[in-house]
Amino acid sequence: MAPVPASILRALSLPDASKASLSTAGLGSGFTSTGAIRATVPTADGTGEEERRYFVKTSADGKAAEEMFRGEYESLNAIAACVPGFCPRALAWGPLDPDPDPANAEDRDSKRKSFFLATEFLELGAGGRRTGESLAQRLGKLHLTPAPADPETGRRRRIAGGTHGGEAEWQGCGLAGDGGADGARCGAGAAGGWTSGV
Repeated sequence: MAPVPASILRALSLPDASKASLSTAGLGSGFTSTGAIRATVPTADGTGEEERRYFVKTSADGKAAEEMFRGEYESLNAIAACVPGFCPRALAWGPLDPDPDPANAEDRDSKRKSFFLATEFLELGAGGRRTGESLAQRLGKLHLTPAPADPETGRRRRIAGGTHGGEAEWQGCGLAGDGGADGARCGAGAAGGWTSGV
């Protein structure tokens, strides 16, 4: 178990760093690292403490990581608003503080800034979240629900869309992608219904 980076503690409003730990167990992919945070926090009524778990992804891929996690944060929350329980809610995203360890000074001085995304932790086994609807029913509901409007403009949102280098326009919670410039569906996975702007 490793300490939780201070920037993630702040973003999740975890008051006591000594009561939070990060387990990575070598998980991740070629461009992200993943892990779980266990934290002991005061109960809502303040009479005791309870354990909470969070899922965390990090990446040192600079601007690409920033765009990816911002888009994933917005997409997960839009999907969760359309079909509660279908995916985890994103709780926070942002830059990671530079590593204060002098042995890692090269990383700290690098132009490749690190970013994180923190979400609810979902138990995906027998004890996982049950909604009473089948996956097909929830997926159908996702496709039939109109996309939320941008709170600032009242219009559909423009967000970064994948690795094809263009922007994407949110078309709704359904998959309305045109395949993008690289032939792959824009916003596959958590991103939902993006269409390519290129």
